[in-house]
Amino acid sequence: MLLVLLGCWLPTTAPAAESSALIVIGLSPSADDASEFLSLAAKAKSALVERGFAESRVEILHEKVTRELILQKLRAVTLSTNDEFWLVLLGFNGRAADGSPAFQVSGPRLTAPVLRAALDGIPARQFIYLGLGNGGNFIPELKRDHRTILSGTQAEGEPDVPRFTQAWLTEFAKTPHADLAEVAVRAAKQIDEDYTVKKMAQTEHACLFDPASGQVLAPPFEIKPPDTNAPAAK
Repeated sequence: MLLVLLGCWLPTTAPAAESSALIVIGLSPSADDASEFLSLAAKAKSALVERGFAESRVEILHEKVTRELILQKLRAVTLSTNDEFWLVLLGFNGRAADGSPAFQVSGPRLTAPVLRAALDGIPARQFIYLGLGNGGNFIPELKRDHRTILSGTQAEGEPDVPRFTQAWLTEFAKTPHADLAEVAVRAAKQIDEDYTVKKMAQTEHACLFDPASGQVLAPPFEIKPPDTNAPAAK
């Protein structure tokens, strides 16, 4: 059966002027990590501005970021269903006492259920990027029909910060108005080739929640169309 490329990403047209984005850098174990995350955040902001976002509406949070600060910023977002809202998380992932995925920040961690509740208050079309180890474990909690979620890693067994983030931002910067599925496919291919050239076992695999199909997809992020010839379920 012929596969079709995911088609329900955020549109390629310029976002509305009111659209906004929040880029968050969590706890960093070293100054080098902090510097690298800040560089990635700056690249993400630049690509979003090129996409059509007003520079003043793309905010970067870093240095002693707390859960309450993130929630405060999310609660202050006032957008309509015609706008885009982007959230980019860069840093490290862990588990809360109840087993929930938790973004590592200063003080109490930001758990997936708490993040979901804050995002559910924003009616805009949403794109979430998780630049975290085991980032895919946020997806079951966050998935909604107006929210596309891309993680640089799967849910389990991939605890390292993904190199996919750099590849994704490089491809995004090249074509900021391109279909985002195309950007993610190119980034995943770049990562695959890099591991192959270096003859290394691949320790990360991006995954995507497609709100149209309700599926969590692996690269190259393709979905099968419904089989109209299949017998009806009894």
